[in-house]
Amino acid sequence: MGITDLETQCSSIGGGLTHTYANGSCYVLHLQATKYFVAKASCNDILGYGGHLVHPKSSAEVNLSLSLMQTVSIENAWLGVEQPDWNSPDNAGWYYTTAMGDYSPATYVQWSGGEPNGGIGLNAENIAAFALSRLSYIDYPHSQTIPYLCQYEESRKQLVTDLEEKCASVNSSLTHVYANGNCYVFHPQTTPYFVAKLSCNDFAGYDGHLAHLKSANDKNMAESLMRASTAGNNYTWIGVEQPDWNAANTVGWSYTTPTTESSLATYLPWLSGEPSGGTTENNAAFSVGNPTNYQDFPYSTSFSYLCQYEPSSQRNVTALETSCNQLATPNKYYYAGTCFFESASAATYSAKKTACPAMAPYYASLAILDTAEKRILARNIGKKSLNAASSPVTNLAYWTGLEQQPACPNNACNEEPDKSWYWVDSAGYAHFADLSSQGWASTYPSDTTNSKQLATLNYNGYTDVISTTTALGLCQYSKYFGTGTTTINNNIYNNDINNNNVNNNSNYNDDYNINYCTDDNTDYNIYYNIHYNTNYDNNYDNTDCNTDYISDYNTYSNRDSLQYNNTNDSRRDRKQR
Repeated sequence: MGITDLETQCSSIGGGLTHTYANGSCYVLHLQATKYFVAKASCNDILGYGGHLVHPKSSAEVNLSLSLMQTVSIENAWLGVEQPDWNSPDNAGWYYTTAMGDYSPATYVQWSGGEPNGGIGLNAENIAAFALSRLSYIDYPHSQTIPYLCQYEESRKQLVTDLEEKCASVNSSLTHVYANGNCYVFHPQTTPYFVAKLSCNDFAGYDGHLAHLKSANDKNMAESLMRASTAGNNYTWIGVEQPDWNAANTVGWSYTTPTTESSLATYLPWLSGEPSGGTTENNAAFSVGNPTNYQDFPYSTSFSYLCQYEPSSQRNVTALETSCNQLATPNKYYYAGTCFFESASAATYSAKKTACPAMAPYYASLAILDTAEKRILARNIGKKSLNAASSPVTNLAYWTGLEQQPACPNNACNEEPDKSWYWVDSAGYAHFADLSSQGWASTYPSDTTNSKQLATLNYNGYTDVISTTTALGLCQYSKYFGTGTTTINNNIYNNDINNNNVNNNSNYNDDYNINYCTDDNTDYNIYYNIHYNTNYDNNYDNTDCNTDYISDYNTYSNRDSLQYNNTNDSRRDRKQR
């Protein structure tokens, strides 16, 4: 049998570490005196093999480990055998464990005479360690600082991914682990919930979120990372919350991210009597104890937090993302090719509409929140801003690019309260707004008199407001409008609609997601599912022109009265009149 990749990597380990390859495993002895849980998360010498503290499964493997220790004259070293249930009898419940959270009963233990004898409880001796002079094991408390022995096994070989490499390069002050294809990073600094929720940005190219623990193994992994931190945190925020604050205590707990909140949580190991917070404790924290469990807390509570990065969220790092991360405001977030950021100081809509600062070569505008995910994200940015300032998140009010543009005065076309709402950018171009998901707050819009043709984004959705209302602004930078893409004055991104010439084959429908039907049956295939028939006479057919309201425009007023047949209107985007 030839030399394996693991054997090659094992022989090239440097840093003055003692190592050897034997029986399909590479063993690496770290001489730095370390607490147990720090050591448990530190077997990262070789990627792609799921490194862990050594699991001796025979007397020969114990002797091999002891011989490595003898070559550098150390008495004790951690191995990967522990008693997860600290209330177990001394001689029961010993497991092989890893930082990835997979535990299995220890099939071979070589205790010294009179061991284990450490008792029960938090500070008991629940961890096994080699004792060279005894040629066997003794039990120690996890707070003891001694060297540690890592093992890398051929049987655990896996493809080294970009995410694993990035995970291994995380700031050394943060405990982290690559497990089951995901990277988990523990942040010991304490923050309120919504600040933590938007702070999982340890490296670019992946959309991080607070951790979703979905099994006992995940819980074990989280506990090990927390215990490895020197900060001594007993609680950490995870990505489990109750989006509907009025739901019953045990109802509607969901895995959430900065842009999603509809995936019901499948693993909820609540402490007895929890959740119990009613309408004020809608966020779950993971507590380290015996056993570990969840408790519900108010979003204003400050805890450490655990981040998760998944391979499915990988994306290219763009120049805009880099620029976004360098903005001075802490209330920013890059998502889906757009940089969203808060524009401080309250003002009227007309003032905020042109107040988003320029940043060449990108197009600056009030935020166009044309998907449910963007609207969830915008609310989370605002909640973070208020949460960081110790203000109630219910105070959230943002201007975005949403306004009502009725075709008829005095509600003559029955457009109030929920029709003729558009996304309008700072250049005045309007795009139909579908707010059927994550749009309006309950009981809104409420206007029946054409007096509320603007809307602010609040903590629970949009509310329609009058023009003298003042609020902060949520701005965006977008690559779709920058120098070298579309010239804003060029007939709403279409240089020549009748010839289906979409700016020299650059498709700007991607951002606004509107379907068009042309005479050539060219489908621009975006998802508001508003199908326009752009005949050369600029008239609408009744064929395949339904909107998300499951009707065409003449279900609520005559098309001519709504001026959709005006031949000066672009079939793609409507210039604000």
